[in-house]
Amino acid sequence: MKKSPVSPSFLKQKAKQLKKQKSISQSKALDEVSKAFGYENWRHYLNFSNINKFSVAISPTVTRRNAPTVPTRTSGSFQNLFKDIYDLLDKPEKQAHVGLVSIIKNDKDPYRRKLAFENLVNNFDIDFSEVITLIQALPTNFQEMIWPYLDLDDEVESALFDFYMEDGQSQYDEFSTHSIAEGLYLGDVSYTLTNNKKIKVVGNFELSVDLQYGSDGDLARGDGTSLSHSFSGEFEMEINSDRSISILNAQIDPHSF
Repeated sequence: MKKSPVSPSFLKQKAKQLKKQKSISQSKALDEVSKAFGYENWRHYLNFSNINKFSVAISPTVTRRNAPTVPTRTSGSFQNLFKDIYDLLDKPEKQAHVGLVSIIKNDKDPYRRKLAFENLVNNFDIDFSEVITLIQALPTNFQEMIWPYLDLDDEVESALFDFYMEDGQSQYDEFSTHSIAEGLYLGDVSYTLTNNKKIKVVGNFELSVDLQYGSDGDLARGDGTSLSHSFSGEFEMEINSDRSISILNAQIDPHSF
């Protein structure tokens, strides 16, 4: 199937719609949407997309201060620029790991460092604390491009939902006699690495809640009723070096009722 040129934001929007329709995880929705546009999965789309970004990000005829010159994809030197990174994947695991880490920490070309990072986290089981250390080695503008490879959205979503099943239940209890969270869906989310080696996560969400008016007996007699309602909200949390999550703030908007 021919690959269709689409933007990441377009695929994410389609995945968000599919996630709600099928009640599936964000990662599964991204995979399904990517397949619909000719890619094997979301990761394959990102790899394909980034390779093409490398070829056009900086024209070989234009120079920028503090920016590497990246040859076009049609030039013979383009493949040579990244060949050693892909060759490392055929080496024994320890040798490949050491080689990729060395490129991430020491290479002068930020594009090569980013590609080495992506291949390391995609192909090897490494400790999350090491992942955070390696992210610090990347230029700030490149850090923003590697978050999708860590698949953190599902963990963030799950932590928020667990919060609203327990401690956060008081935020919506006042709207009915009985209530329970049914589902939570992330909206826009941003990740930032902090100076104390934690990942700060800020974003918004929709919380679906079943609101019951009256007791179970009232419902059985037809004197009560229940309905499902979605609350919008915002949150802030930190992901620690052991990958545990600390929710700093999460609040639904009562005006969204």
